This record gives sequence, structure tokens and C-alpha cells, in this order.
Amino acid sequence: MGRLISRKRLTKRIRNSILKDIKYLDVHEKALLREFYINNKQTLQMPLDNETVVGLINKHIIYQAPSTGFTYLHGVYFPYSMTEIALDNLTLDQIDLPQNPTEEDKHRIISLRPNWAKEKSRIEDLFNSRW
Repeated sequence: MGRLISRKRLTKRIRNSILKDIKYLDVHEKALLREFYINNKQTLQMPLDNETVVGLINKHIIYQAPSTGFTYLHGVYFPYSMTEIALDNLTLDQIDLPQNPTEEDKHRIISLRPNWAKEKSRIEDLFNSRW
């Protein structure tokens, strides 16, 4: 019984922490979270050793999906997803993503993508254009 109460308290504390943290995301965290929307995916390959990735894991906003990663020319990547609490409560405004972006908005958003995302897209585009 005591473990159940402790688990519920911990879950509530983590939930409250996530709700607070998504209100105060920095520019790097916002850019990383926008990647889920830019790529229209629930799970993305992200660098294992990126400090923004690690920070969002520690804040329980994202989590490592399966335990297997991939090594690319530009680093070791693992699949990550947003936690259910973050996904249900994060708004587009909180990550500076307009509902109906103008061309200027699109250019700004693309220019602010994380370097690892730009590099991964560039390499994927090169690879896909060869076939």
C-alpha cells in the first residue's frame, strides 16, 4: 500500500514538473520539440550525446523509445518520443510554431532548427537523391 501511495506522489510530482517546465522552455528546447511537428512524427532519431536531448529527458519531456540506436556518419542516434503528459499539454505557441506559418515564418523556423537536425536532413537528402 505504501509503495502505491509513493508511486502516485512521484507520478503527480513528475506531472507537475513537466507542466511547469514546458512553460519555460529555452530556444534550443523549443527548436528540438518543433522537430516532431516539422517531421510529422511521434518518434525521431536524435543524437544520444546532445545536451538539449539529455536536458529534456531529465525533465521527463522526452524519453528514449526502444533501446537500440544507430550510428551514422554524424553521430550515434537513438529514437526518442515525447512523453504523454508533454504531448497532451504542449501547445504550438509554447514552441513558437504558428498555426498557419507564413513563408517568412517557415524560413525562420528552418533556420532555427538544431544543427544535428539540419545535418541529418542534408545527409538524408543526399542519400535519397542518389537513388
